[in-house]
Amino acid sequence: MKVRPKWLSPAIEVGAGVVVGYATWRLTDPGDPVVGLLSVAVGLLTVLVVASLNRHAVEESRAKALDARMDLLLARLGDRMDDAAQTATLLRHGPVMVPREQTAKAWLDLLWGCSSRYWGTIYTAPDEVLRTSLFALGHSVLASKIRVDQVDARRVFIVADQEELASIRQNLLIQMEAGVQVRWIEKEMIEADAFLREQIKSWPTYDVSLLDSRIVWLLQLDNERRIVSGILEIDTDQCRRYEQIYRLLWDTARPVIGL
Repeated sequence: MKVRPKWLSPAIEVGAGVVVGYATWRLTDPGDPVVGLLSVAVGLLTVLVVASLNRHAVEESRAKALDARMDLLLARLGDRMDDAAQTATLLRHGPVMVPREQTAKAWLDLLWGCSSRYWGTIYTAPDEVLRTSLFALGHSVLASKIRVDQVDARRVFIVADQEELASIRQNLLIQMEAGVQVRWIEKEMIEADAFLREQIKSWPTYDVSLLDSRIVWLLQLDNERRIVSGILEIDTDQCRRYEQIYRLLWDTARPVIGL
């Protein structure tokens, strides 16, 4: 795709303002100072209008490009295409940032494409994920992957306190019945373990999914633990780094037995 010079858009905006302002001045009374001021005002207003329209067009174009790139990535993952060169080309600009409204679709597509391993954590607020029909659908997909493909599925539920843990107890049991290996840990327990705390600092979020030892899916959360956006990255080395820390988190977390 051909990239326009950065100076071109401002030049067009100013040029449109000059042309409209000059035309207004010539078509009215060039000798009237009031008309002159009016022409300047019309020219400035034209610059603002054209700039606004231009910014909207650029943002819309970028959004469409992001959608297309993400759809292509997810399609490749779903089809289990392993051409490293093509994948590298798709990710030449780095990880794909996924808007909040598209995170559900991305997550489900990633689950469908999973073939051997799904290691994840859940830190998102329970009413944002666990208690939704969407999560129930994702659970069904993962359960079928475990049953048919023998996927190694693990989840660590990171909770704020014992009260939250009790409130999601049934969700944990349902996960276990489907074959998901489940553990839980309080956030304070992570912070109290000096080594784990230092290691996990490299994670930009506590809500992480690692698929097939090559795909990293992150959910960025706000202070209320609600989804802001997602990050998709296909990088075997990066995924392995996350897996090393995940193993440490898994060993520190507690099993559900006796909960």
